[in-house]
Amino acid sequence: HSHLPLLLVCSQAPLLKLFALYLQIDGLQLSSGSRGVNNGLWGIWLKNGADTLVKNFNAGSRLVRDIAVQGLQPGTVIANSTGVDLAIDALNAGPYGLLVSNVDFGYGSRPWGAQGVVTDVTSFMTAWNLKSQAKMPAPNPIYGPLMNLVSLNISDPSPQPNLKWYNENATTQVYPADLYAAQRYDRLGGIVDNDPSQGQVPYVSPGYGCNGWHRCLIDTSNSTFQACPSNYTSPSLSYGCAGELWNASNRLPADWSFAGYANGDKPIPTLPVVANLRDYGAKGDNITDDTAAFIKALSDPKVNNGALYLPPGVYRLTKALDIRKAILLRGAGKGLTTIYIPVSLTDVYGNTWSESGPGSNVSDYAHGTGFINWWGWDPVAMDRTYLANVTAPVRRGATVLQVSSTKGMSVGEWVRINLDDPGDGSLVEDMNDGMLPSGQNQKGAKSIIRHLSRISQMGTGWIRLERPIIANISLAYRPMVHKFQPMIQQAGIESLTIAFPLTKYPGHL
Repeated sequence: HSHLPLLLVCSQAPLLKLFALYLQIDGLQLSSGSRGVNNGLWGIWLKNGADTLVKNFNAGSRLVRDIAVQGLQPGTVIANSTGVDLAIDALNAGPYGLLVSNVDFGYGSRPWGAQGVVTDVTSFMTAWNLKSQAKMPAPNPIYGPLMNLVSLNISDPSPQPNLKWYNENATTQVYPADLYAAQRYDRLGGIVDNDPSQGQVPYVSPGYGCNGWHRCLIDTSNSTFQACPSNYTSPSLSYGCAGELWNASNRLPADWSFAGYANGDKPIPTLPVVANLRDYGAKGDNITDDTAAFIKALSDPKVNNGALYLPPGVYRLTKALDIRKAILLRGAGKGLTTIYIPVSLTDVYGNTWSESGPGSNVSDYAHGTGFINWWGWDPVAMDRTYLANVTAPVRRGATVLQVSSTKGMSVGEWVRINLDDPGDGSLVEDMNDGMLPSGQNQKGAKSIIRHLSRISQMGTGWIRLERPIIANISLAYRPMVHKFQPMIQQAGIESLTIAFPLTKYPGHL
């Protein structure tokens, strides 16, 4: 989890590059001291994770990509956020099932990012109640199939029939204003999904309205539902007031309430302080290089399962920190505690290779590491968590899976349903409903879908998932059930500023 109140941006490497499951970024602010055009390339880069939650984010400067979402990222949510002229960019045949809900894009000139590459597509993206000062341009037709456009300030809300876009009141606000919050309230608030009409008033007219989370009847009432007040709102045709019309096999493909810390079940906790950085020699005077103190503290076995506290001050960091344990870096608050990084990764380590290949002129660090890194590992790749094979195909939205064995499983346990592409790109093409091919790098890729859910029921040869499956399952996709075994938990950054010297953005290196 991460609470970063302020980041001062540099030009090339991403400020946050994140490969994670159930990651939460809450209250992050980006600023470069300028609202001009393209003050840097990357802000937040979400890559090949799942069920990530970004909320209360503010882009106070305009980057080329304020938020970039790469890889399929099923179940990821960007909600209740703002920006000067926010850009959310889909990269490299992803994401899948992304929800952008209740976001103010500021001026609104570039909400969909660059849209410059055919493989930069997003299938089943839901754009819900997006606001802007000017009318936002419609997505490029190649932006992706199966898009859901609900309540947007958009200049051309016409759906793309060849890509099966769904357009519901695209320029008029519907209820709920925030789909993510509504699904959390529905799942955790104990709402009973009764039919408001009780068979008396059909929905088509629409018949009922929303009075907050509660359903009401228009111009009438009955023993269960009150008459609507004059200021009632119209429910979404695909969700209703509180989820009574939602079905995971229809247009809204996910229960996004599971995104974020602890699968959305509880708020981020206040972890106990286990160490103080000053006790390891840090000065925090903006003169002394405190890198050695960071390394010493993070190497101490006692600095684990809690917070490493950074008292008020400016702590200079000049080398990368590579962390492989559960530790939180906690400051005294925005503007009180600052980690100041006066150098670039190239200054420290050189620039002698390129992820994109020889002669590409792309910086090592454009797609690479950062100054503060938590490193985990994937137990699925090493077959340490395998439980069973899925033995029968199912369609998206299903909850019951036939399995080869239930040994090692129990009700309430978290499992991970893993799907691989068979080598021909058919899995991602299926996720695109056959309308667009997969990206070249996704043919034969492992763990394209990593669907997480608790087991709610089980019997001989079958399990029922609490959370509907987010994609079709074919036996060609080598569907397996794995135990969910996160490697690093309770790790992150909160209540501090990370600052870089302001430099002129030189373009994508």
